[in-house]
Amino acid sequence: MQVSRSQAARAWEAVRHGHRQRRSSARRRRAARRPTASLTSGASPLTIEQALRRIDEQPPIRIHLVEAATARLAAGDRPPSDVVADMAIRRATCDLLR
Repeated sequence: MQVSRSQAARAWEAVRHGHRQRRSSARRRRAARRPTASLTSGASPLTIEQALRRIDEQPPIRIHLVEAATARLAAGDRPPSDVVADMAIRRATCDLLR
């Protein structure tokens, strides 16, 4: 699926601004009082479960795209950085909108 740059930009802005959560002042105060886990104390089961859930929500890796990109790089076809960035944003936006 190909989208125009303006469509991708609008969709990306919608995704970025649509997922913000607002906290009440009481919730912010409670969150500020909670102790934070140090790196040496290990992760709690809840933290691990949340991390696994976020990983599961990510779109699957497209093996055929990775293989095609590897072949292009091996052939010496290196796209400019702005083209790579545009493609990454378009694909991420399309994956989120599915």
